[in-house]
Amino acid sequence: MKTTLPPEQKKKAAGKDAPIQSGSLGDIMFERIWALLIEDQQKKERYLDQIEKRFFRQIEENNRQLEESGNKFIRRMEEKRNEYIEDLDISEIINSINSKIGLKKKKIIKGDSFTELYKNLIRTSIISKFDEMGYHFDDISLGRHIIDKKKNKRTEIDIILENKDCITAVKIITKPGSKNVNLLSSQLKILKSHRSKYNDKRKIYGAIAGAAVEKEEKQAALNAGIFVFEQDGITMKAGISQNFVPHEW
Repeated sequence: MKTTLPPEQKKKAAGKDAPIQSGSLGDIMFERIWALLIEDQQKKERYLDQIEKRFFRQIEENNRQLEESGNKFIRRMEEKRNEYIEDLDISEIINSINSKIGLKKKKIIKGDSFTELYKNLIRTSIISKFDEMGYHFDDISLGRHIIDKKKNKRTEIDIILENKDCITAVKIITKPGSKNVNLLSSQLKILKSHRSKYNDKRKIYGAIAGAAVEKEEKQAALNAGIFVFEQDGITMKAGISQNFVPHEW
């Protein structure tokens, strides 16, 4: 006859020496290994995510540094160009030309002649550009002096273009700077006052032209309604937008 142990004694009887049921240890090991694999995979994914973020942050930083370096280089080149233009001595150019053609002693090209040649080159180019824009001039003069009743010179305008409807005064830029725009504005006022004395009711416009027009200077001229012509190889180009409206003095 079999004796049935109470539940408490069954637990004590099982103890450490109780047999392990088939498959229980394998299940436990599998679950632990699977959990470790999942944890390891998650760590790898977090690590790769961090690497990717650092990689793209580094690319962005490199791009920013390259852009900053490029901007600094452009600004430096503009500064160098302006320094060169400011230090440029026309007499040195003339001497160089004369030297190359073997006329060191007999200077056939003088400063005034060189300036007049430069003005004529600009005049020819901007007249062509004005024609393309619908402004046709039949009276062109260089170095126009405006004098008062006492024969004192009030101002001198580099180029004046005239037709029956308007007069356009052109300031040739030899050294960059916004003062050129201010100077031309004052010259246009003097020109307007001078022509009014002769009951000349034609419109008066202004323009700046040259090889050394700065960005700030160009923008100041456009804001004032002044035409801008910039060097483009051996000719000039109009530096204005299609909706540009010239100011009338």
